Amino acid sequence: MLSRISLIVLVSFVVLSSPAMSGDIVLVTIIEDAEGIQKLKVQREKEEATVYTLTGKYLVGCDEERLRELYKKLQNLNTFPATMKLASTICWGSKGGDKNPKEALKWYEKAHSDFPMTVEEEKKVRRGLDTANFFLLTDAKVQRPYEKKIVSAITAQYYGVNTVRTTKRELLEQLKTIANSKRGFSASVELGKVHLVGLMGVSKSLKESEKWFLRAMNEFPRSDSEAMVIDAFLEVIRLTRKAKEE
Repeated sequence: MLSRISLIVLVSFVVLSSPAMSGDIVLVTIIEDAEGIQKLKVQREKEEATVYTLTGKYLVGCDEERLRELYKKLQNLNTFPATMKLASTICWGSKGGDKNPKEALKWYEKAHSDFPMTVEEEKKVRRGLDTANFFLLTDAKVQRPYEKKIVSAITAQYYGVNTVRTTKRELLEQLKTIANSKRGFSASVELGKVHLVGLMGVSKSLKESEKWFLRAMNEFPRSDSEAMVIDAFLEVIRLTRKAKEE
């Protein structure tokens, strides 16, 4: 005869991650039996009450220090509702902070993989993943033309297309500053080219070139076509290194 414990069935299955996720295989634990769902419901009510009480102490528009404090406390709760609240708050900037869909994805993925959940909760996580991914792609499409205009203006000034009272070293530093900002994809790609070919007065450096291309690839949302371009440059770096070793 089955024991009482065995009646609480945790149905674990492997699902392929959505486009919003890393592309790895993720183990998701779904509770489907009636008794398990009821026990989880009781647990959730307590967890959600704790999250509601905590977040109510932080008004919309609170300063960065208070936001960091809230985020830290939600992390420390380490429950499904707290993790989802953290993800959505970061994704939407709902307490007055900047939207950060890339950071939000990390917490949605944690909620998806670290906690048992019902079918409806799993659907809620996937909606969060899709939303964060949509924000990333939209932000990249809207922002990229502006990034490229700024980068083009700097390189044009360097090569004398526009006359400005700025030294060439200062222009290169401007490019680096932009590349290290939240909107630095295009500038990072440009610096990768600069160091690969030896433009803007810098010596060729495969190491520096690779550093900037990898930053563009790993630190910013980008389209498949943009990723293919960066991969092509990284392959050039790899082949160049191989040729030098032979």
